[in-house]
Amino acid sequence: MVEHHHPEVSVVRQFRLLGISRSSPYYQSRKGLTKDLEMMRLIDEQHLKTPFYGSRKMCTFLRNLGYCINRKRVRRLMRQMGLEAIYPKPRTSQPGIGHKIYPYLLKELVIDRPNQIWATDLTYIPMERGFMYLIAIMDWYSRRVLTWRVSNTTGQFTQHQSLSQFLAKVPDPRCSGMCDHNLLDILIIAVCAVICGADEWQDMEDFGHCKEDWFRTFLELPAGIPSKYTFRRVFCLLDPLAFEACFTAWIKQTLTEISGSHHLAVDGKTMRGSKAQGKKPVLLVSAWSVELGLVLGKR
Repeated sequence: MVEHHHPEVSVVRQFRLLGISRSSPYYQSRKGLTKDLEMMRLIDEQHLKTPFYGSRKMCTFLRNLGYCINRKRVRRLMRQMGLEAIYPKPRTSQPGIGHKIYPYLLKELVIDRPNQIWATDLTYIPMERGFMYLIAIMDWYSRRVLTWRVSNTTGQFTQHQSLSQFLAKVPDPRCSGMCDHNLLDILIIAVCAVICGADEWQDMEDFGHCKEDWFRTFLELPAGIPSKYTFRRVFCLLDPLAFEACFTAWIKQTLTEISGSHHLAVDGKTMRGSKAQGKKPVLLVSAWSVELGLVLGKR
């Protein structure tokens, strides 16, 4: 950018033309950034164990580990990470202006059976670089984790759960107490298989076995993946109008979410080997929803 040995324009003149200070080209990045990241990692881990530690306690903790550090540096690092000591503060029970107070629906409610109350929570897991979001749904009575999922964004949690909510409304035509597989598990596997190109009952079973580890992250699957005969028998007994209504409602909601402020990535490629023998190349165009992580279409 700046030529120190220019025959006509001096260095000072070049700085003025570029609109920069004379010392900026000689700036060298501050050393010790790796050490700051190492200490921030230790502060983050200790904050998870003792969230009531402030800058003074955290400074003592790092000094005991052998780091030569003062409180000002610890306070700066904690401010960069958005960490502060958690302790009772005054006037916390007074709501802010315009804040709506929602009623506590579980007040004086006796919780004495499973599947009566479910609780959900969202937290994060620190990684070597960055962190991942973790969402879990737990039964209040049995304290059992019903389902969980890990993602790098919070917008990825609602897709298979919204599909489950819609398909759960489809009535089960089978006799209760004589079924090895849940109807919701069968419907979700079948819908996912058809979206991925399955045409026959055997294709649905093969797709279920191929993606079994992924399905077990949000489906119960008490008897494993259903067989092709189970898929055929259930869909023969299923009410087609009820299934169509639930599936159409899910599609409309998904299209509504996609048509909002989401980003669509479009990419085109030439299929390998399609230019051989003087034929026209085969082009493949894909549309991808960035926020939803979903392939909208290929052609």
